[in-house]
Amino acid sequence: MGDRCYAQLTIGGEIPEELLDELAQELKDDDLMNKEDKLSHYLSNDYLCFEDHEVNYGKFDIQEWLEKNEIEYDNDYGPGGEYGEGLDAYRKGGRRYKAVKIQGSGIALEVNSIHRIIEMLKDKDNLTYASLKEEIDRESNVPPKLLPIVCGKLRKLTNTRGVLPSGY
Repeated sequence: MGDRCYAQLTIGGEIPEELLDELAQELKDDDLMNKEDKLSHYLSNDYLCFEDHEVNYGKFDIQEWLEKNEIEYDNDYGPGGEYGEGLDAYRKGGRRYKAVKIQGSGIALEVNSIHRIIEMLKDKDNLTYASLKEEIDRESNVPPKLLPIVCGKLRKLTNTRGVLPSGY
């Protein structure tokens, strides 16, 4: 038994030709691909796209195989029983990216950046709005007009008060 949620897996980058048959079989074994379909059936803008409404803890079984074979992917998953929506990604060279989404905003913040921001919020004496904005801009896709929302939500997450300009 597990916690199942919606997730979308996007596979991209270079896929070695010698791995295409094995990739197709892995996808079929995970019930992401119909037995009679070809990989080209799932192509969308040069990426392979799959979705499932019953993904265990938001993680596809094939993700481990993809990483072992240096195949890049994004896994965009919805909220589950004990976790919110987020994004896992893998890039060649073992680079992993994990982001959490601020509920209802469409904003994704990379987890390591959130930890750095929380540390910044704890250091009230040296924190400035500009330094916080710089850190958020460096690691995230936060549009400038949504920055006050993000700052407010981060402040609530850390129970920190009085470190941002009024209205933020």
